[in-house]
Amino acid sequence: MENRPLVSIWMITYNHEPFIAQALESVLMQKTSFPFELIIGEDCSSDSTANIVREYAQKFPDIIKARCNSQNIGVTANVIQTLKECTGKYIAMLEGDDYWTDSNKLQKQVDFLERNSDFSFTCHRIYINDLIKGEKYADLKDNLFENHVEGLVLDINSYKSGLLRTLTIVFRSNILNIIPLASFKIFSDSILSFYLLKSGKGYCFNSFWAIYNKNANSIYGGRPIIEQAFHSYSISHELYNYEKHAVVKYYFIKSTIELLMAQLQSKIIKVNNCKLVFLLVFNLQIKFLVKIYIKSILKLITIRAKL
Repeated sequence: MENRPLVSIWMITYNHEPFIAQALESVLMQKTSFPFELIIGEDCSSDSTANIVREYAQKFPDIIKARCNSQNIGVTANVIQTLKECTGKYIAMLEGDDYWTDSNKLQKQVDFLERNSDFSFTCHRIYINDLIKGEKYADLKDNLFENHVEGLVLDINSYKSGLLRTLTIVFRSNILNIIPLASFKIFSDSILSFYLLKSGKGYCFNSFWAIYNKNANSIYGGRPIIEQAFHSYSISHELYNYEKHAVVKYYFIKSTIELLMAQLQSKIIKVNNCKLVFLLVFNLQIKFLVKIYIKSILKLITIRAKL
């Protein structure tokens, strides 16, 4: 039992050939006083990602445990299977196209959790490397830290903040027991974030310890706006099926309106629009949404009339 890793680092990867080596190196450079393992779920990439993963697994067999799928099982199944393979007291997260920049990141986050048993998870800030636009910038969350120089305590109301990013999270693995993993057709960091916040307090370090690579294959990278909007709506709808919490309701309403607007702006008028409106008005009983929807349509018509 002495050799059991204190931390399991969860990593999923698919077609990340240009990025995966840097992600792996950023894990291997971690300086810790405790053992950790890297659990990789490689989902039958069509490029050389699997070969790179196998090479690293052979070089570092005491740390890396890689599962290279013989056929593609999809993101959600890969996410859940890889989580189930983690054995540590804590789980850290990093996807194969991102990387950590601080060699003491894990130690700092785990030390905090070891000292503060009433906290469920820790996270931190990131830099975004926009490979599509060729720009690099901070996470645009400075306003949240104006009065919290060292860090910020998070609770369920922080769900709207967008602070919880997959590549920054370290959480207590027993939290997985409260998440109905098998029930979700779609599982994402947004859903995980809700359950982490629901389980207890979190702490966000006001430090930049990772880089998020925004690339053409990212969900919110180079894909069309309407595709991004539909993805957000699908996740929020999935979560709302199981959780009726006010913050989930807010997320569902917001993503639904964004999808409706994306469809209008893309000149895609579907019957599903009507279904979405009825779902919001009658199931959620949010009357003001009708006014917002009508105003948005009128505004769009006015703009087009001027063109």
